[in-house]
Amino acid sequence: MVKNMNIYKYTFVFAIFLIGIKIVCCQSGVMPIEGAFEVMWADTIKLKDGQGGEPMVNGKLIIPPYGNDGCFLAETGQKLYYTFSPHQKIIRENCSSRYIHFKTERHNIIFNIETGKEVYDAFYKEIKGQVRNPYIPKNRIIESRYVCFASSQTTFTCVDTVTMKEIWTFISETEIYDDYVENNGVVYVGSKEYLFAIDLETGNRKWQAKVGEISSNLIVNDDVIYCLIKAKGIVAVNISNGKLKYTSDRIGLFVGTKKLTAIGDTLFFIDSGIYLFDCKTGKWIYSSEEIHTCSSKEIYFIHRGNVFLQVCDRSNSYYGLKSFNMYNGKTTYDVTKESPNTLYHQFLNSANFFSPLLGNMIFSTSIGEIKDGFWIAKIYGVKVKDDL
Repeated sequence: MVKNMNIYKYTFVFAIFLIGIKIVCCQSGVMPIEGAFEVMWADTIKLKDGQGGEPMVNGKLIIPPYGNDGCFLAETGQKLYYTFSPHQKIIRENCSSRYIHFKTERHNIIFNIETGKEVYDAFYKEIKGQVRNPYIPKNRIIESRYVCFASSQTTFTCVDTVTMKEIWTFISETEIYDDYVENNGVVYVGSKEYLFAIDLETGNRKWQAKVGEISSNLIVNDDVIYCLIKAKGIVAVNISNGKLKYTSDRIGLFVGTKKLTAIGDTLFFIDSGIYLFDCKTGKWIYSSEEIHTCSSKEIYFIHRGNVFLQVCDRSNSYYGLKSFNMYNGKTTYDVTKESPNTLYHQFLNSANFFSPLLGNMIFSTSIGEIKDGFWIAKIYGVKVKDDL
């Protein structure tokens, strides 16, 4: 009887201890990130053209940055031993559900993802002294039969992926960007001064809106197209006629290129802090305090309102995965200890470039280390837990 009483007493004390931990965690608002992910597979990749980048997703295959080291089956990590290796250094890349498009220093090249074979190669007419906009939203899934891209500083070309023939080329008065969004048979593409609406079938201009220098991807939401204008704010344009709906206030520097993410009727992006914008009212919901990311602030992913990105403090040699609540900018998860699982710990401390979510899977690569003329990096296939 005394033995049973002791068991009850220790059980009660332990329960109180657990409750105390839960109260402390809830009060702080920050939970340890260990246990939030499960590393399903990992492999080593070689990068010829740089020290890292986002893996591309096409629905079932994961393609490392620059396509230099084959493809992986998303679920298992099984490597398919063919590569997409254009004959020149790759400076831009993008993929659709079936094709991968590389922009090299001199060419636009399209490969068939399923066969790994080149199906299109066209000379890219570079104008000396002009620098292309660096932003291309990688991993955009284009279900259309067309692949479009800037074929020179001022021309925008569309290729029919069935025939691999150019169906039209649009000519702009100002430098045109590679980013575009397709909506109901219309291609919307930005430039250094204008936003254009182009008929997908014919290449004819439907309208153009003078908005200023676009420094983000384009997002269509409820018949309005949104983009971030360099050193200004969010611009909203009606897609039916190209009329300006509003321009927001400026609350940040917004000098470099930004990755806009649409969540319902809000737009989210990271600059020197975290920003959330209400599309309906044209007002900023909040801007957070400065954050210290290890890499480009375009590189993050969102799961159930949590924004995950790698943060670091180089003075203390600290690297780790951290998340913020996208609705208020507060820290929600943080790395608080080393994981006993070596592979898991490597992911938490080296995951630097994230793909979009594919179901409940996220794919990431690490910054590479130079060895024998290659950048050697890691690629991870990671399950995001549903209760996160």
